[in-house]
Amino acid sequence: MKKWIIYTIILGIILILSSGSIYYYSQIQKRTLSNQNQVIEKAKNIYNQSLQKGMNFSSQCLGTIYVQEIGYAVDIVHIPRISEDNLPQNQCQDYLKDKVSHFVELDYKGNIIRIL
Repeated sequence: MKKWIIYTIILGIILILSSGSIYYYSQIQKRTLSNQNQVIEKAKNIYNQSLQKGMNFSSQCLGTIYVQEIGYAVDIVHIPRISEDNLPQNQCQDYLKDKVSHFVELDYKGNIIRIL
């Protein structure tokens, strides 16, 4: 009889702890998705600003954006990538000099290629 009560209590504790963990991780996932949406929005904004200024897009850096104090270099690249995309003069200096550790790559039409 006592074993049954102990097993029930242990099972209850496990259920309570696991439901708290599930809630915690779901909140982290929502925050991560929100941050990613902000990165996409800001990258598209810097692209649109450059487009309005009449910039011809090839392999180049558009600038740096910040979301939640995290910096992202925004680069234009070809699809598929070509050697020109990998030249240092066509990449954001903030990323090359480790001032920011993330980047967003867009194609010349402003489509998101990848976020890293």
